[in-house]
Amino acid sequence: MQNSNIIVQRNGSTWAVGIMGNGDNQALKYEFFGWYNHGAAACEEPNWIGENFFWFWSNAKRLKDAIFSRTLMRVLNESCDSFKGVRGGVYPHVSKLAQETWESIDYNASFSLIPPRNDIGHRVASTHDMEASRPDYESNDYELADR
Repeated sequence: MQNSNIIVQRNGSTWAVGIMGNGDNQALKYEFFGWYNHGAAACEEPNWIGENFFWFWSNAKRLKDAIFSRTLMRVLNESCDSFKGVRGGVYPHVSKLAQETWESIDYNASFSLIPPRNDIGHRVASTHDMEASRPDYESNDYELADR
């Protein structure tokens, strides 16, 4: 997780979180799966805009919790032993790092959620563009009117 590659476009309480890559498409896919596995992404597949940029829907709580969770896993994997015997353990350090990441995000970003055009001029649709992000449980909760 790189702090400099996270941008957010706020849409009320729902946010579009964009992640910018550096050319390695496989690493960018793993980056999305990291966000998805830690609960930030509401969809199972990223929404791609170009080769080096994807976005997903989230909200403030889910994003903040995922940042903390990802930071905790990284610190535990890299330097778990150095926090043994330290008052509070690893949590004060992780909280500080997660807060720094949270504050480094560009929250005033604006990026187009429309997929780019292909060579022929048509929009490229992903499978996510054709599915609902969440099921509508109230859709069968109605009665047809008699005419």
